[in-house]
Amino acid sequence: MSPFFTIITSTYNAAATLPRLLDSLAAQTCRDFELIIQDGASRDDTLVVIESCREKIPHILLNSEPDNGIYDAWNKAVKRIQGEWVIFLGADDMLVNETTLENVQKALAAQSKTVLFGAGDIIMCEDGKELFVMPGLDKDVAGQLRAGQPAVHSGLFQRACLFVGVPFDISFKVVGDYDFVTRLWKKDADGVHLGIEVTKMAVGGATSNLYTMLRYRYEKIRVMRRYFGFSATLPHLPGLIKGGIPFALSRIFGPEKAVAIYNRLRTLRNLPPAHIK
Repeated sequence: MSPFFTIITSTYNAAATLPRLLDSLAAQTCRDFELIIQDGASRDDTLVVIESCREKIPHILLNSEPDNGIYDAWNKAVKRIQGEWVIFLGADDMLVNETTLENVQKALAAQSKTVLFGAGDIIMCEDGKELFVMPGLDKDVAGQLRAGQPAVHSGLFQRACLFVGVPFDISFKVVGDYDFVTRLWKKDADGVHLGIEVTKMAVGGATSNLYTMLRYRYEKIRVMRRYFGFSATLPHLPGLIKGGIPFALSRIFGPEKAVAIYNRLRTLRNLPPAHIK
């Protein structure tokens, strides 16, 4: 019998952080899931960590080989999906508590077959401290996507049928999931806001790295132009320029000093410090 959930994680040298995710999965009261791990030929003890958890997690499918980034890894993983609903979790994410999948299963099982997305909420954390809750997409989804509000993948459950013959665009290195959801979530009725806090996610990723902040904003504008036309990108062009400021500072002064200068500029504008590296 096929599992209800397929959980997909891509890893590369994640031995230090992966136990956080695996322990939260092992603790789930709902055991109706499989875990697909697509590893990018890690050189640390990532594979050892995974093998040590096989008896704690219902079904682990592991493949380790070089890839061309996270979306290439995801494209390899989705070919092995057996579950009905799919969620992509980062190697340093964790589910909020032991009943998370049980609660989500009840909510999704009550939906009609026409519902393709179940959007959960994300708790953003830093050094173990909860900072704020990022809600899943709710009403006026097309408007939110047009405005550049992504559906954060670690809180988004997607029907497996969406991935049949529809790969992630690997020309994107940062926002391929935003491109995928924008391509397929056309109207509000295609999805439902679950109202459930699903994942604790550490502050980080593309928008927290000086070297990729500019790429993140540029790629997001590419998605907007692709699906909503050039006019949709105009409000975001200043953000693209702003994204170049910390990038340029990092090239001139180095990352550590660049962060200090950038946050000093934000303080002068009465803005909170940016979570960037």
